[in-house]
Formats: sequence, structure tokens, C-alpha cells
Amino acid sequence: MSVGADGESLVTRVADSDGQVIGTGIDAVRFVVSSNVFVNVWREVDVIGIASGIGVENFSASPSVISPGDPVTLSWDVGPSVSAVSIDQGIGDVTNLTDASGMGSLVLDPGPNANTSYTLTAALPSGNVTSTISVDASALPVISSFTGGSAFPAPAAPITLSWDISNATSITLNGADVTGQTSTSVTPSGQSIYRLIATNGNGTTTEEIILYALNPGEFLLSEFAASNDGSILDEDGDSSDWIEIHNPTGSTGNLNGYYLTDDPDDLTKWQLPSTPLGSDEYLIVYASAKNRAISGAELHTNFNLSVNGEYLALVKPDGVTIASEFPPTFPEQRTGVSYEYDPSALGHRYFLTPTPGDENGPSIQGFVADTAFSTDRGFYEDPVTVEITSATPNATIRYTLDGTEPGITSPVYNGTPLVFNQTTVLRAAAFKEGFEPTNVDTQTYIFLSNVVTQSTMRTSVTEDPIYGPQMIDALSEIPTIALSFENPEGNDINRTELPVSVELLNFEGGSKQLNAGAARYGNYVTNFTKRSIRLQFRSDYGAKRLNFPLFEGIDYARPPVESFDSLDIRSGNHDMVHRGAYLGNRFADDSLMEMGHVSPHGRFVHLYFNGEYRGMYHLRERWNAEMMSSYLPGNAEEYDTINANNAGREFQTGVLQDGDLTEWNQLQTLLSQANPYEKVKDLLDVENMIDFMLLFTYGTCESEFRAGGSSGNGVGFKFQLKDADGFLQPAAGGFVPPGGF
Repeated sequence: MSVGADGESLVTRVADSDGQVIGTGIDAVRFVVSSNVFVNVWREVDVIGIASGIGVENFSASPSVISPGDPVTLSWDVGPSVSAVSIDQGIGDVTNLTDASGMGSLVLDPGPNANTSYTLTAALPSGNVTSTISVDASALPVISSFTGGSAFPAPAAPITLSWDISNATSITLNGADVTGQTSTSVTPSGQSIYRLIATNGNGTTTEEIILYALNPGEFLLSEFAASNDGSILDEDGDSSDWIEIHNPTGSTGNLNGYYLTDDPDDLTKWQLPSTPLGSDEYLIVYASAKNRAISGAELHTNFNLSVNGEYLALVKPDGVTIASEFPPTFPEQRTGVSYEYDPSALGHRYFLTPTPGDENGPSIQGFVADTAFSTDRGFYEDPVTVEITSATPNATIRYTLDGTEPGITSPVYNGTPLVFNQTTVLRAAAFKEGFEPTNVDTQTYIFLSNVVTQSTMRTSVTEDPIYGPQMIDALSEIPTIALSFENPEGNDINRTELPVSVELLNFEGGSKQLNAGAARYGNYVTNFTKRSIRLQFRSDYGAKRLNFPLFEGIDYARPPVESFDSLDIRSGNHDMVHRGAYLGNRFADDSLMEMGHVSPHGRFVHLYFNGEYRGMYHLRERWNAEMMSSYLPGNAEEYDTINANNAGREFQTGVLQDGDLTEWNQLQTLLSQANPYEKVKDLLDVENMIDFMLLFTYGTCESEFRAGGSSGNGVGFKFQLKDADGFLQPAAGGFVPPGGF
């Protein structure tokens, strides 16, 4: 599948692997990006314009940043099925400005005096399609363009630098006053950096271009990675930093005697051996500090690169002349992102998809600074006022209040404080043309007096003369987890994993927000409305792990860890009315732990979906190889774990969860032979098995269990009650659904 998008990450085309366009107009296209036996992970995009010409192909502003009142041109391209086109902000119908091919434009003169969003609406037979853009009106000087022609001009040949600047009182080029000029002639030599600074009473704006006037067979630093995510490994299997050298000339050169350095006071820090590099060829040198400089072998410098930024240069064999450099230091780097010279942009840029040893692709200028909120998430009694900011100049902040992730068509935050007096989910992100937008930040503001009146609450409880007055205190007595998400199926989470925002509120360790994947688990026989939810922390969503003291302040026989790759939020719907006690699973987990064994830590929490209260849940560590390795010797990869459901009260063999079945199958074979104890004592934790059976028979619950072990780490298979449904149920047996369990 391929997805086409414009410069601001707006999806404009979705096609399958054969190039066939999927969907039309404003169709929502859902596609699976990964799957396993139980869960599909999907993303949904709105197709607002596709190759067939239906919808909005393009809507743009030029320039997108202006001085207040300066002219701006709005341009659009719509498909042949569009019957009418209009633009808001008082512009109105622009159908008569749209030609037969669907293209149109309009000059706004004067332009806006403040940051303004424009929404274009195209009418289709199936409904309206909209696209929104922003024009930023800046009080600072605006450099609309700064160009210098080719990135690789001929040596010693004069070229013209030209620029378009507004709202400036003075302009300098490399320190020389060029106020009143729009161009000048220069003669680049080698790496030539030209810095244009425009100034007015409100501050300065700076643009820079870099040209390389190279002789045949000369080189430049074309790309590097100071925080390699493992996408490229050196000969030792290490994810070392790396530096790419490129020969963009038409002649072969040799790097013999050149130097690489990260110290401007030591230009001969590490010398390259004889290394021919042909026309348009690339060389990778690992900045690993391993110091290997053998011609024809993999090359390693004697220094590393700093992710926080430092000097980096390629120096000619004379040890003095700089061939290529990042002065005075390159900016802070990000894991999995490289920094490059982009010939099309005439400058140094970030590259979200590194291309070591190959031609560089599309780049970005930088990353928009994260959004900040004047009022933090939490519980409130009085109305709250919230301001949203980003430290990136001229960034556009967009927000939503319905749980959906903000995109470039979402409302623009115009600087006026938002005021909330009822439970609200505020999600925001900041955008800027040419920059990578921020992640989506989420702030949930909970007003408990509003929560108790929500339609999901039972009035038989909230209006009860005894329990009703206790509701607000009860809702703030234990921690809260607030999940925010977009689901076309409604305000719920099913077996298809969704990207969600997870907010931890009212915990002993404070509050925290991060993103995760969430899917319903369990309840394959029964189908209660209250569903159990599993959270998965992966790099697909953000942080790979949740690092937070979830169980702080609770006295456990075995201290809990504070780092998790997944968590279960168990509904306990079986136990609330029909079978046993609501405390049953928590009691079983804690009891096995009190008996000296590994068992999931847990606690009760309140759960919200997009600001809607969903009930009290059992937050629980997920039993798997990762959890076992958190409390026992060895790594998760060294553990085998088994997941077993029940057949009535009969134990089943179970299915593989992690690792392989070799030792589990061996254990079962040995148990059927003579003298089984002597044969299985290294594969089975017998004491654990005895305590597990004592707990199981005491509680008379279902025979669902988890087991796990790692003989290589001296850990025999240990057992745990997977789902203690019916624990402490009445002797008569309680509720049994048709067909049994």
C-alpha cells in the first residue's frame, strides 16, 4: 500500500500495492498495518483528493508567512466532479475563479493582519469536502525567499544570490549591509555559507544557504547520524554513529590523507587511509571511537558524535583547509533521524528516513517545539482557563475537544484562552510548513460534579440518599486512567488495536501522559458492555515502555517494578454480580504473592473513555515473559510462557505465549514416567505448583492459568491464576451461562 501526502502530512491519495486508488472523495480508508492471532492494528485516513480527480487535490497559500497586511495568494486544484467551490473568512463562492481543469487562485490584498486559517469547501455529489490552510502574519521581518541557483556551482565563477524580504529596516549578508538590495553577486569557493539577516524593531529573521564550489574529485559531508537506532550496524553488530562522505563531482577522487574531526581546535584528529571514491559515490565512516583506519576495510573514527550537538568537519590533507563542516556546531539530534546536506534546499536539514550510502531524500528544516499548557490535567471544581503555546515562532496550534487527534483541518488555537466548566478532553498539536509537527498532547480536565450526571451513570446509585452524596469522594479516592482516542465504531475499544492517549491521574507519584495501543481482550464467551482493555507500549505510538510508579504506596510482599511494556485493565464484569467476589482476582494475585511467588501486582482504578466515565477497573501487570524477567533472573527472550484456558474445571495443555514449547512438552512427557519428581524438579517449580493448587482449590474458580519458566536461568515453570472467575463464589455454583464456560 502507498499513501501520498502533501507537505503538511495531509493524506491526498491511498493506493494498494498495484497502484489502484482506494476510496473516493471523503471515504474513510481503513487498512491493517500489522496483525497477530488476536489483534489487528489499523490506521484510518480521510482521502480528500485522489488521482482520479475527485475531491481537493491541493489548497495552498503563497507565501504562507507574511508581514501583517501583505498580499497572499490562495491557490486550489479540485476534481471534475466538484460543482461548487467556496472559501470562508468572508471570501465566499470562488467557483467562477476555478477553470475547467479545476485550478483556481485568488490574491488577497491586503492580506490578513493576524494568523488566519482558510477553509476551502468543494461540493461533491456525495457531500462536501474541506481542506484548511493557515497564513501566519508575523511582526518579525519575513524572508519569503533566498536563493543561489545550483548547489554545486563551478569553482571561481560568479553567481547571483537573490532574496525577497518584507517588514525589515535593515538587511545584512555575512555581515555586509545590503539594505535596499534584492540581490548581489558572489564567487563561492569550496564550501561557502551565506547568512542573510533581516531586522526590524521586533527582532530578526535569519536564513542561510550553503553552496559547494568543488574541484573535480573533491568531497563533502553529506549526512550523519549521532543517534543510530540500529537501522545500520557496523561489522561488530553495533549501532554506531556514522558519517557519510559524498563525491558530487564528475571525477574520481581519493580521500587519502583527509581528516575527520569533532574538535575545531584539533583539525587532524583522525586521518582517512587511501580510499578512492568515484563520481557520485558515497563512503560510510563509523564514528564509533574504535579507531580503525585500514584501506579497503570498514572505517571507524577515534571519536563518537554527541547527540546534543557539536562541531564536525572534513579537513583536506594539509590539515588546515576545511573541505566541509557543520559550524559552529550541528543542532541537537534525534534517535533514528539523520542530519544532511540537502542540495535542493541549499542547506543542512534533518532527514526522517536516513539513507546511509545512498542519495538523500526529502528533508525537513527541524521539529516544531512541543505544545505547553498553562493548566495541567486533573480534577477541578471551578472553571479552568487554558492557554496553549509552542516555542517555535510562527507555529500553528490546532486542537480538538472530541478525543480525535488534531490535524491540519482541525480548529486553530488563536491565542484566546479556552475556558472549561465540565469534563473535557483537550488534544493539541503544533504545525509549521517545512517542519515535523509535534506529537499530539492530551489534557483531560475532570469535573466530578459533571461526571456523576453523565448518561452512563446509574441514577439508582448517584441519586441514592446514602450512596449519592458519597460519589464525588469515591471518584477521587483512588487513581484514575483516562483514555482518549478516535474510533469510527463509537466511544468504545474493541479487538482492533487503536492508538490511544493514556493519562494517569491522582496516582501517588503524580500524573503522566503517554501514547499507547489499546485493544479489548477476553470476554470471548460472554459479551458484557464493560470490557477489559490491554495497553501496549511500543515505539509505533511513542515510548517503548511506561516508566512510572503505578503501585507506589501499596504494601506488597514483592516490591513492584516501575517499568512496563504492557498492562491489563481488567473489567471484572463476571464477578460483579454473578460469580464470586469482585475482589476475587485481586485477592488471588495478592495471595500467591504473599505465599512467596511471582504474581501480577494490581490495584483498582477509575477509567474514562474520552471524558466519559466507564467504571472501576482492576489495573494489573500483564503476565508474560517480560513480566517474569522483571522479577526473576535473565532476559524476556530466555523465558517460555504458556496461556491456558479451561474446559469446565479441567486443566488444559495450553498454548504458547512467548518462547517455544520444547521444555513445556518435555515437562509433560516426564510427568507421565516413573519417578516424575526427580525428573521434573529442574523444569518445574514444585513448591510453586503446590501453592498454586492450594489457592485454586480454596477459591473454586475456573481452571485458567498462565505458566512460565527459564531452565537456563534456574527458573522452573511457575503457575499463576490467569483469570480467577468465580473465586469465592457461593457453594451452589452461582451463575453459569448457556453452554457453560
